[in-house]
Amino acid sequence: MSTDSARSTASATPEPVLVRPCPRRHRPAAFELARPCCRAVEDIAHRTFSGDGKRRISLEILERNPLWANIGNTPVVPNDSGAVGGFRFDAEGGENVRISWPDGSLVTPRHFFVRGLAALVAYEMHLEHNEFEGGFIVHDLGAEVRLKAPSHEETLPGSEVLATFDGLLQRWR
Repeated sequence: MSTDSARSTASATPEPVLVRPCPRRHRPAAFELARPCCRAVEDIAHRTFSGDGKRRISLEILERNPLWANIGNTPVVPNDSGAVGGFRFDAEGGENVRISWPDGSLVTPRHFFVRGLAALVAYEMHLEHNEFEGGFIVHDLGAEVRLKAPSHEETLPGSEVLATFDGLLQRWR
């Protein structure tokens, strides 16, 4: 493929805005289609990680979320309680976080959890569907956020979840 045809393919593809890890371990077809656009790093907010440092990192391309236009317009007051709704977040030693709810709990690696919280707080929860190791899920619904664990699910005001996650970040960073 010539350079000119690569440029025309890139300009015909919608501008990717966010590159993030795919919770599934395969590379989505959207990545293959948008690959030439991914060279424009200054136009893309991205976050990537590999759990063991050895496996290939899969990426998802998200279109620009209209809610991003409001990021930073509302002040966030961190909630340092470590809890939101029926969920509680506690550090276990220096390496893990225990996420508890009325009927159970799970453990997830702290360094990955903190990285995920940092991205969610930076985008004020507006990153669609996010899965953490152990099965904890944060799903943006606009003004509300659904928190889900293997046996428990709650839909809460996004501002409350954001304040709690910001408080956890300030405590654990």
